[in-house]
Amino acid sequence: MPTLQTFAVYSKICQCVNGLERSARAKAGQKGGIIKLIFLSAILTQEGESMLQVSGEVGIMSMPWMEMDSVSSTFSPNSLAVDILYHDLPDDQAQYWASKLERMSGYVAIAPVSDVCWNADIPKVYIFCKTDRVIPFQEQQRIVERVQCSPRDWETYEMDCGHCPFLSHLEELTEILTKQ
Repeated sequence: MPTLQTFAVYSKICQCVNGLERSARAKAGQKGGIIKLIFLSAILTQEGESMLQVSGEVGIMSMPWMEMDSVSSTFSPNSLAVDILYHDLPDDQAQYWASKLERMSGYVAIAPVSDVCWNADIPKVYIFCKTDRVIPFQEQQRIVERVQCSPRDWETYEMDCGHCPFLSHLEELTEILTKQ
């Protein structure tokens, strides 16, 4: 179920990979491991940066679909979430998913990341959502350019959809995710 926490997971997952790649585990005589990272219209941070810093650098300063509560230091969705997050869904589905959104700690936006995985020995995929109203297409492109160590390290796809293709374009997304 999509929540505001999803926003934080996309940008923070880069901290959870190093040492868990399949190649690293095989060298250590262990089985399994992470075989691919997939980012979906996500904010990607460099070592020591926060989501807020990157958002400002690439021009995503406004998040009109969320309101900050300074007392609890949380972000809460507002009525604009339907049109911004779910504009490519039928109205009843957009309303339903917006009703499932929950508050998110403000800490995830300001906490710097460490131990990012951009140099890890693992394929990386970024899926651009061309009609995303949260992270516009041009800003998504700049975000990926900032972390690419080498363009051949990244496989990219473009989808003509909004921020949540796992709801609005599931078949197309599944086709991309299951490519070998």
